[in-house]
Amino acid sequence: MLPEIDPESDDWSKRDPAIAFHLIDRYADNWAHSGVLMECWARAWVKANPEKEDDRS
Repeated sequence: MLPEIDPESDDWSKRDPAIAFHLIDRYADNWAHSGVLMECWARAWVKANPEKEDDRS
């Protein structure tokens, strides 16, 4: 069983996309709340993981 996590105060920047999706799906009260939580995660993720130079050329 997964530990209880408060989605409003959790450090979203440390959650990978799959875990974030699972937590949002689990904790959101409705579609509007899902959107708010996705926005929180996306902003924290982008801030914590700045785009790196693409060296696949």
